[in-house]
Amino acid sequence: MITCKFTDDGFVVSGHSGYAEQGGDIICAAVSAMTMLVCNTITEQLNLKAVVETDEKTTKVSLKLKETADNSYVKAIISGFRSELTALMQEYPKNINVL
Repeated sequence: MITCKFTDDGFVVSGHSGYAEQGGDIICAAVSAMTMLVCNTITEQLNLKAVVETDEKTTKVSLKLKETADNSYVKAIISGFRSELTALMQEYPKNINVL
């Protein structure tokens, strides 16, 4: 199961959905794409300082903002990310959990 945990200064996404084998898992693909889009938008487009860590062995990606998250763009991006993950969880409750 993929677990998505949100904090005041970022998020951690980890695990495998178990929906299908590697290379054919639409849930993992969707979550991976969304996660990297959010990380890259915050660090590359908004140029905000954040620690982004990835671990391919455990399939863990985390983002922790170094700057205060008072930026309305960051709040909107992370809120939209959480909303999309929650929608995915409602459709596939055995494969993804959003905390």
